[in-house]
Amino acid sequence: QECKVEYLQKVLVKAIMALPETHFLLCMYQIPEKYHKHEDIAPICDLAQLLEFAKFRQFWADYKANKHAYSLNIVVGFVREVRRFILSVVTITYNCINKSDLAELVDMEVDSAELAAVIKDHGWSEDGPRVVLRRLADNEVAPTESRTQKTLTLDQLTKALGVTESVQGYAYCR
Repeated sequence: QECKVEYLQKVLVKAIMALPETHFLLCMYQIPEKYHKHEDIAPICDLAQLLEFAKFRQFWADYKANKHAYSLNIVVGFVREVRRFILSVVTITYNCINKSDLAELVDMEVDSAELAAVIKDHGWSEDGPRVVLRRLADNEVAPTESRTQKTLTLDQLTKALGVTESVQGYAYCR
């Protein structure tokens, strides 16, 4: 079964752009295995894996080093969509982050207007060198309740004694 590698590249790049959806994985299942290690497909797979494992710094380093070999710019908006995904991960992971770290994660300059626009668009605020993210249900620490119970109900006590009797009965049957 033969297919054009250029088409596979476009489909996989579009699937990366849809992260965190599982489109990339589904596409890989549909592509014949002999293409998985193809010189033009394998690097795209490697980049997708870096994104899925949240190795964003390594992703940008590999992307910049081999930008043209991967043909990632064949689909308009690739960098924008990768940044969108990274920012969604940052949003659910952090309450605050150093501005320099944020800039590095999204491959922008710390003092750039582009990064300032990202911070403003997300409703975040700057507090010195830190960026304070909006609190969401996903990144808020939930209060924990004590798991110890101070009193036992009659049902709980009966169950506990029933288990104890069966264990004792087992020991006497030996």
